[in-house]
Amino acid sequence: MDREQATEIHKHLRDANASVERAAGIAFTLEAQDRKIFAALLRGFYRDCDEVLEGIYFRYPDLRPRPQPQEEPEISSSVRWADVVLPASVTAADLDRIIFSKLSERLMKTARIVGDVVVECERLSWPITPEIVGARIEELSDDDRIDSEGDLRYWRFSEIRLKPEDSD
Repeated sequence: MDREQATEIHKHLRDANASVERAAGIAFTLEAQDRKIFAALLRGFYRDCDEVLEGIYFRYPDLRPRPQPQEEPEISSSVRWADVVLPASVTAADLDRIIFSKLSERLMKTARIVGDVVVECERLSWPITPEIVGARIEELSDDDRIDSEGDLRYWRFSEIRLKPEDSD
Protein backbone atom coordinates (compact mmCIF):
# COMPACT_ATOMS: atom_id res chain seq x y z
CA MET A 1 0.00 0.00 0.00
CA ASP A 2 1.42 3.36 -0.98
CA ARG A 3 0.96 6.59 0.96
CA GLU A 4 -1.99 7.79 -1.14
CA GLN A 5 -3.85 4.50 -0.60
CA ALA A 6 -3.04 4.53 3.11
CA THR A 7 -4.34 8.09 3.41
CA GLU A 8 -7.57 7.18 1.61
CA ILE A 9 -8.13 4.01 3.68
CA HIS A 10 -7.33 5.96 6.86
CA LYS A 11 -9.92 8.60 6.00
CA HIS A 12 -12.64 6.03 5.26
CA LEU A 13 -11.93 4.03 8.42
CA ARG A 14 -12.07 7.18 10.55
CA ASP A 15 -15.39 8.12 8.89
CA ALA A 16 -16.71 4.58 9.45
CA ASN A 17 -15.62 4.75 13.07
CA ALA A 18 -17.56 8.01 13.55
CA SER A 19 -20.66 6.47 11.90
CA VAL A 20 -20.48 3.38 14.11
CA GLU A 21 -20.19 5.60 17.21
CA ARG A 22 -23.37 7.44 16.18
CA ALA A 23 -25.13 4.10 15.64
CA ALA A 24 -23.88 2.89 19.04
CA GLY A 25 -25.55 5.88 20.68
CA ILE A 26 -28.87 4.74 19.24
CA ALA A 27 -28.18 1.07 20.02
CA PHE A 28 -27.88 1.80 23.74
CA THR A 29 -31.62 2.52 23.73
CA LEU A 30 -32.43 -0.99 22.45
CA GLU A 31 -33.70 -3.83 24.60
CA ALA A 32 -31.09 -6.02 26.31
CA GLN A 33 -31.14 -8.90 23.78
CA ASP A 34 -30.72 -6.55 20.81
CA ARG A 35 -27.94 -4.66 22.62
CA LYS A 36 -26.01 -7.94 23.08
CA ILE A 37 -26.08 -8.62 19.34
CA PHE A 38 -25.00 -5.07 18.57
CA ALA A 39 -22.22 -5.21 21.21
CA ALA A 40 -20.74 -8.32 19.56
CA LEU A 41 -20.77 -6.55 16.20
CA LEU A 42 -19.09 -3.49 17.71
CA ARG A 43 -16.33 -5.51 19.36
CA GLY A 44 -15.49 -7.11 16.01
CA PHE A 45 -15.61 -3.81 14.13
CA TYR A 46 -13.39 -1.93 16.57
CA ARG A 47 -10.90 -4.81 16.80
CA ASP A 48 -10.60 -5.15 13.02
CA CYS A 49 -10.54 -1.40 12.43
CA ASP A 50 -7.82 -0.90 15.05
CA GLU A 51 -5.74 -3.69 13.51
CA VAL A 52 -5.83 -2.08 10.06
CA LEU A 53 -5.18 1.41 11.44
CA GLU A 54 -2.19 0.21 13.49
CA GLY A 55 -0.72 -1.27 10.29
CA ILE A 56 -1.16 2.08 8.55
CA TYR A 57 0.33 3.99 11.50
CA PHE A 58 3.32 1.63 11.58
CA ARG A 59 4.12 2.42 7.93
CA TYR A 60 3.05 6.08 8.04
CA PRO A 61 3.38 7.35 11.64
CA ASP A 62 2.46 10.91 10.63
CA LEU A 63 -1.11 9.71 9.88
CA ARG A 64 -1.65 8.79 13.54
CA PRO A 65 -3.88 11.44 15.15
CA ARG A 66 -2.12 13.53 17.73
CA PRO A 67 -3.30 12.86 21.27
CA GLN A 68 -5.55 15.49 22.77
CA PRO A 69 -3.65 17.71 25.19
CA GLN A 70 -4.30 16.82 28.80
CA GLU A 71 -6.52 19.28 30.62
CA GLU A 72 -4.63 21.27 33.22
CA PRO A 73 -6.29 20.77 36.60
CA GLU A 74 -7.67 23.98 38.01
CA ILE A 75 -8.32 24.63 41.68
CA SER A 76 -12.10 24.63 42.11
CA SER A 77 -12.01 26.53 45.38
CA SER A 78 -9.39 27.73 47.83
CA VAL A 79 -11.93 28.56 50.58
CA ARG A 80 -11.03 26.95 53.91
CA TRP A 81 -13.64 25.88 56.46
CA ALA A 82 -12.09 28.19 59.06
CA ASP A 83 -12.98 31.14 56.79
CA VAL A 84 -16.63 30.13 56.30
CA VAL A 85 -19.47 31.90 58.09
CA LEU A 86 -22.64 29.85 57.82
CA PRO A 87 -26.04 31.55 57.76
CA ALA A 88 -27.70 31.51 61.19
CA SER A 89 -30.35 29.05 59.98
CA VAL A 90 -27.79 26.38 58.98
CA THR A 91 -25.37 24.50 61.22
CA ALA A 92 -22.31 22.47 60.27
CA ALA A 93 -24.21 19.38 61.44
CA ASP A 94 -27.04 20.22 58.99
CA LEU A 95 -24.56 20.48 56.15
CA ASP A 96 -22.77 17.30 57.25
CA ARG A 97 -26.06 15.39 57.25
CA ILE A 98 -26.65 16.30 53.60
CA ILE A 99 -23.05 15.56 52.58
CA PHE A 100 -23.13 12.14 54.26
CA SER A 101 -26.49 11.35 52.63
CA LYS A 102 -24.91 11.82 49.19
CA LEU A 103 -21.87 9.61 49.88
CA SER A 104 -21.53 5.85 49.61
CA GLU A 105 -18.70 3.42 50.29
CA ARG A 106 -17.74 3.74 46.62
CA LEU A 107 -15.41 6.57 45.61
CA MET A 108 -17.26 9.34 43.78
CA LYS A 109 -16.00 12.54 42.17
CA THR A 110 -15.91 15.43 44.59
CA ALA A 111 -17.49 17.67 41.93
CA ARG A 112 -20.55 15.42 41.77
CA ILE A 113 -21.02 15.43 45.53
CA VAL A 114 -20.55 19.20 45.73
CA GLY A 115 -23.18 19.64 43.01
CA ASP A 116 -25.65 17.22 44.60
CA VAL A 117 -25.28 18.90 48.00
CA VAL A 118 -25.74 22.39 46.53
CA VAL A 119 -28.92 21.25 44.75
CA GLU A 120 -30.28 19.88 48.04
CA CYS A 121 -29.37 23.13 49.83
CA GLU A 122 -31.19 25.11 47.14
CA ARG A 123 -34.22 22.85 47.58
CA LEU A 124 -34.16 23.72 51.30
CA SER A 125 -33.68 27.43 50.46
CA TRP A 126 -30.32 27.50 52.25
CA PRO A 127 -27.88 30.10 50.88
CA ILE A 128 -24.97 27.64 50.65
CA THR A 129 -22.43 28.05 47.83
CA PRO A 130 -20.40 25.29 46.20
CA GLU A 131 -17.29 26.81 47.80
CA ILE A 132 -18.78 26.34 51.28
CA VAL A 133 -19.65 22.71 50.50
CA GLY A 134 -16.15 22.10 49.14
CA ALA A 135 -14.58 23.63 52.24
CA ARG A 136 -16.74 21.45 54.49
CA ILE A 137 -15.80 18.32 52.54
CA GLU A 138 -12.10 19.18 52.95
CA GLU A 139 -12.64 19.66 56.68
CA LEU A 140 -14.44 16.31 56.98
CA SER A 141 -11.52 14.65 55.22
CA ASP A 142 -8.94 16.45 57.36
CA ASP A 143 -10.85 15.30 60.47
CA ASP A 144 -10.76 11.72 59.10
CA ARG A 145 -14.56 11.50 58.97
CA ILE A 146 -14.59 10.60 55.25
CA ASP A 147 -12.07 8.95 52.92
CA SER A 148 -10.62 10.93 50.05
CA GLU A 149 -8.22 10.47 47.17
CA GLY A 150 -6.48 13.33 45.44
CA ASP A 151 -6.28 17.01 46.29
CA LEU A 152 -9.80 18.03 47.33
CA ARG A 153 -9.29 21.58 46.06
CA TYR A 154 -9.52 20.05 42.55
CA TRP A 155 -13.10 18.81 42.61
CA ARG A 156 -13.03 17.13 39.19
CA PHE A 157 -9.75 15.36 39.93
CA SER A 158 -10.46 14.06 43.44
CA GLU A 159 -12.83 11.52 44.92
CA ILE A 160 -14.52 10.98 48.28
CA ARG A 161 -16.50 8.27 50.05
CA LEU A 162 -17.83 7.18 53.41
CA LYS A 163 -15.28 5.56 55.67
CA PRO A 164 -15.64 1.78 55.49
CA GLU A 165 -17.58 0.49 58.49
CA ASP A 166 -14.86 -1.99 59.48
CA SER A 167 -12.33 0.83 60.04
CA ASP A 168 -13.79 1.88 63.41
